[in-house]
Amino acid sequence: MYSFSKIAKFLVRADYYDKACVMLDLPIEVKMEVARVANLIDVNKIDMENGGIEDKAHITVLYGVEDKVDLKKYFTKPIEIKIDNKVTYFDQKEFTVAKIEVFSDELKKLHYNIKKNEPNSHKYTYSPHITIAYLKKGKRVDDIKIKPLEWTQREIALERNGLLDIVMI
Repeated sequence: MYSFSKIAKFLVRADYYDKACVMLDLPIEVKMEVARVANLIDVNKIDMENGGIEDKAHITVLYGVEDKVDLKKYFTKPIEIKIDNKVTYFDQKEFTVAKIEVFSDELKKLHYNIKKNEPNSHKYTYSPHITIAYLKKGKRVDDIKIKPLEWTQREIALERNGLLDIVMI
């Protein structure tokens, strides 16, 4: 297992959501592992029309929040995060998402605290993950293994419209 303590950005605007989205940007070592795994996927399995390879690997904390939300008050302790060594999936109507499960009690608590206390349009059961790629419906890449990693987020950079506000937790 590896351990990282890096700055992470919680991004409050996503290009592909119509409202603000709180996302955890990954340490470079984790991004490199996600990119390595993505590069091993057979291109014939990738659904280019529905997203292809995820080019901005992240962990979504909550989507559909208002831009004006003051997020600093929710970051009160370090966030311990782990990923294991396998690709998992969830099937949508038109495609399949290849993802890496994220294990973090702190991240789940953060999600539920923001969701409970701030207006949002989040509709799904929260299951933290890192999307690797959008595959053609029913396709799998079970033969690809991921390097198990773990890290602690102690510094958070809250980004709103390009402006950063550093929070030490």
